[in-house]
Amino acid sequence: MNFPFYVDKFGTAWSSAAKGIKTNLKSLPGRHELREIVVEFTTTIKQAAAGPATTFKVKPNDNSASGGANDLLTIAQGFLNRLYVRRDKQTAAINVSALQCQIMYGSQHLSDMFQEQVRDGDAIPANGGTAINLRIKCILSFMHGAFEVPNLLCGGTEQAALDGGWEISYDAGTIASLTSFAIAGGNVLLTTPDVNVHCDLAPVPWPIVGPTFFAKEDGFTTNRDEVQGPALLLLTYDTRLPVTMETNVHYINVRHNGQDRVVQQTPSQAAQAYLRSQESLDGVRPFDLSRNCTPIDYCASKVNLEEREFPFVADGDSRVYTQQLASGGSAASTFVRHFVLPLEKNDDSIKRVMAAQGYTGDWRHFPVRFKGRDAKLEMFKAREIRPV
Repeated sequence: MNFPFYVDKFGTAWSSAAKGIKTNLKSLPGRHELREIVVEFTTTIKQAAAGPATTFKVKPNDNSASGGANDLLTIAQGFLNRLYVRRDKQTAAINVSALQCQIMYGSQHLSDMFQEQVRDGDAIPANGGTAINLRIKCILSFMHGAFEVPNLLCGGTEQAALDGGWEISYDAGTIASLTSFAIAGGNVLLTTPDVNVHCDLAPVPWPIVGPTFFAKEDGFTTNRDEVQGPALLLLTYDTRLPVTMETNVHYINVRHNGQDRVVQQTPSQAAQAYLRSQESLDGVRPFDLSRNCTPIDYCASKVNLEEREFPFVADGDSRVYTQQLASGGSAASTFVRHFVLPLEKNDDSIKRVMAAQGYTGDWRHFPVRFKGRDAKLEMFKAREIRPV
């Protein structure tokens, strides 16, 4: 059974446009699986004195823009500009905005990260009334619903405690006035948020070490982009909506290891192909990736087990993206890449966890968690540090 574990508040109070506010994962219990890191902004909200908004608008899938018309995202972007994670000696393994975090979480769980407390149309207390507490959570998940075992890539708390604990940091957003903050329906009054970190943990019988998750932007200005080396591609997307991308790009093509994955698809066709590849969206707080960005590479969940290897790229292989521009179109693109490197890239972290448990030798002798029949996927799975 998983449970939330409170880590700490950030040592520096939130202030508009502040940079590099940091804390570390510390005092974590041993022998636990780390499923999520949650950065939570706790504020209060009620209607502003002038031009008040009376209800929340929460429509992440309305196709109006990336993230939709979503007051919760607007508030999150006011509090958070960038979120970073330093882990396994990777200075900025994760470097995302609030919107990018929402899209990543939506691709992993097919649900909206922000709609835990508030739904579309919920009332906002009057200016003269009592404000309600509002929690805005930015969740970094190490699970994925596309896999038969969603937690097969999760690392452990012994790994997260290395180097004084993984470092979680953020740059604050810019808010001119908390007393008159603009959302879709008008203005609201917010209070300075308390910002804390907690983790979603689950007990395990042995220490475990998992692969490193990465998430970062990649901009390019040519019609061809190539990425080399082994990686498990959780999600690659163009930050534009499909209809917006089509004003510049007519067709896209994707090849993995010389084999076609996407052939002459328009951005809208690529978005539709993504949606057909996924299981049903969350029924309570659904998040439709195809209405928030243009998916390029992703893990399909509506497939047979034999097809699960499609998102994976083996050693020495490459991923090549090419685009054919529309008349007068620009090649400039911004991709966000969410991927995992093979476990062997974490050799140093594995050996240090082994040493702390009194083990020496080759870590490859330790058993793979949730061993399966897909040899490529075994490259990325976590390992149990235990007697063999």
